[in-house]
Amino acid sequence: MKQSETTRRVFRRRAVQLEVKIRFKPAASFTKTGETERLALMGRTRDISETGMALLVSARNIDRYLTRKENGFDVELTLPEGAVVLQASPVYFKKVSAGGVATYLIGCRFTTVQDLQLGRLVTFLRSLPVGKTNPE
Repeated sequence: MKQSETTRRVFRRRAVQLEVKIRFKPAASFTKTGETERLALMGRTRDISETGMALLVSARNIDRYLTRKENGFDVELTLPEGAVVLQASPVYFKKVSAGGVATYLIGCRFTTVQDLQLGRLVTFLRSLPVGKTNPE
């Protein structure tokens, strides 16, 4: 059963583009073999709230990173006052073409955020003009 927008959304999405770096956690099979190098991608947010964000990253094929069981990733979000670091988990993803470049639109929710980091994010979001919001 699909929830209505009013029951599903608690925090407002802010339509703002921020630089973001994501690092996927290595698959369990890689950590067993000693390989711990992580796939890192640069992108930008499309919108963001206190509980999650939609982001765009250029990549050819990262489906396997987004669909596996342990599919979380670390996020470094660049705010004007400095970086915020948190962990996220994908809720949905879609491969799109942006200017002929393979790009992924990833919707994710924040899973682990330290109080200090969350406070900095909330302060930034609340400082944005009201006209820059969409109901989440």
